[in-house]
Amino acid sequence: MATSATRDAAVPSQVVERLVKMLDQVEKRVELLREHAASLEQERRGLVDTLNSVATSQELASLTPGIPASF
Repeated sequence: MATSATRDAAVPSQVVERLVKMLDQVEKRVELLREHAASLEQERRGLVDTLNSVATSQELASLTPGIPASF
């Protein structure tokens, strides 16, 4: 039965280098996805705020005589 050291020595350095490069690429992609997700969350919050503002404006307009409730 092979020991851990024997198995490690059996893996060619080219394979290890390729694996490291692949993992680096995956890490970069994950970081980009996190940034994109944060941007989408910020946009979502802005849209929710805008919708809440419109709803509040419509509610206030419906309480004010002479101003139509719908825009």
